Amino acid sequence: MITLALHRFIVTGAALAIVAYVGVASAFPIARHTGKVLATKGALAAAASSVDMYQTTCSKNVAGATFQLGTLVTSEKAGVVVSIQAIKGKLASHTTDTKGGDKIASPEVALKGGDGVYTILVNKSSAGAVNYSFEAHCETAKETHAGQTNPVLLQNQ
Repeated sequence: MITLALHRFIVTGAALAIVAYVGVASAFPIARHTGKVLATKGALAAAASSVDMYQTTCSKNVAGATFQLGTLVTSEKAGVVVSIQAIKGKLASHTTDTKGGDKIASPEVALKGGDGVYTILVNKSSAGAVNYSFEAHCETAKETHAGQTNPVLLQNQ
């Protein structure tokens, strides 16, 4: 049990360290987007260290090659702060819904990572189970939807 808790702590700490190191330099707000947006719903367990992990793949389509992956998250429980991080290679982005339960999403941010596989982490800052929803969408440089697979849940905590 201690080994599992230590593993979760290390994985979460490493992900947050990556976000802290490169997130500010590579993330920027998206003013608008057009095309298909993939909304995903999930739930984080009661432990404060709970992290759900997804993967999605952005690819070129008739609109062009992927320029960026846009993400935002909504916490469905008052008082529970939920964050989302997108990671691709050495790049990361981060945004937080700081007021859960109000049906207003976090600011939308983008990760300029081009085509390829993106890892998406959803976590929270305190104990207590919470439902959430997030959007992740691949965009071309002209802000149209690029090719994208549905986010696949890899870790459910």
